[in-house]
Amino acid sequence: MRNNIFQSLKIVRLAILLARAGLPQILDYLPLRWGWIIGKFFGARVTRQSDAALLRFMQSDACPILKLLVSELCWRQDLPAVDLRQSPTDEDFFWSPVARSILSLRAKHSADNLPAYKSFMRRQDMLFDKRLYAAEVEAVQAAGSGYPDLLPIEIDWPACSQTELSMHFPPATKFTTKLDSSAQIQLSLLWEKMFFGDSALLSNWSEVACSGEQLTFCNATISGHASAGLKNFLVRHLHKGTSPSTYEQYRLTQSLAHLRRLCPQVDLLRLWQSSLSARYQDSAATPPSQYLQALQQTDYRAGLAEPLPLTDPQDLTHLLKSRDLSRDKRFANSSLVVFWGVVILIYILLKYF
Repeated sequence: MRNNIFQSLKIVRLAILLARAGLPQILDYLPLRWGWIIGKFFGARVTRQSDAALLRFMQSDACPILKLLVSELCWRQDLPAVDLRQSPTDEDFFWSPVARSILSLRAKHSADNLPAYKSFMRRQDMLFDKRLYAAEVEAVQAAGSGYPDLLPIEIDWPACSQTELSMHFPPATKFTTKLDSSAQIQLSLLWEKMFFGDSALLSNWSEVACSGEQLTFCNATISGHASAGLKNFLVRHLHKGTSPSTYEQYRLTQSLAHLRRLCPQVDLLRLWQSSLSARYQDSAATPPSQYLQALQQTDYRAGLAEPLPLTDPQDLTHLLKSRDLSRDKRFANSSLVVFWGVVILIYILLKYF
């Protein structure tokens, strides 16, 4: 009971903080509307939030946990990336359970927000443990492996800990968002290779690390697996302007928009012509027929048995009809005559025998 009261007070405090930042409607949804009303009452008199207020908050010196919370609550909007390389503060640990409970309640209220809750938990872990962030850097680099101009990043694992991050870049590496025409083409090709080739959906990347002709995404995370459906959506989005509807599709279009801002001189339709002309399908790993026939001769053939025949649904349509089942012959033994006959028989047996 006491913990629930403390959590409620924290939510009210957060609502006041967001209202004063010009974001009065962030928590305006059930079942947290009571906190929003109190926060709006004690906060600044701002009736409507704007994209400019969201941008100011994401670029402010607010703690990363609150920025992660806002970015996942507003996952339909294109917001700046949250830098997961910085060290968490006591304020982050204070707001962490509050943000987690808010996103959890929102996910229970609407299943569309469940991916946002999972994404928050994953990125929060990377913020609190730099070894998890280093592992994410390696995963991003693995998705770009095989690309000739990929900038190598070496993780110094013995020097990494929960609070310390150690990475080595090649000499003369610079971090920038201003790319020349050649670098823009290389970055677009790298994004294409990661998404279409390695099925990695990049998000949360803020800048590019460059050294000579080599480059890579900096501060990037992988939102998830790029399924065949997501790849086909990108094809429709680029050719027909199809609007996103799911969490993954919104994250994909936001990543694409950020790529276009960094590479304004690149015609993606022409550069990705080969990848965009394909029709993607989820491939199921089906063993060859020769292998299955050979497996039939072993002790594992029981797992390859034919499935049991199922009753045809048409044979059960009579159960959907509304009728008095007591008149059915199958229930004849449940009539009153049979019942009283059995009662009399038991009485005679008990009395005379």
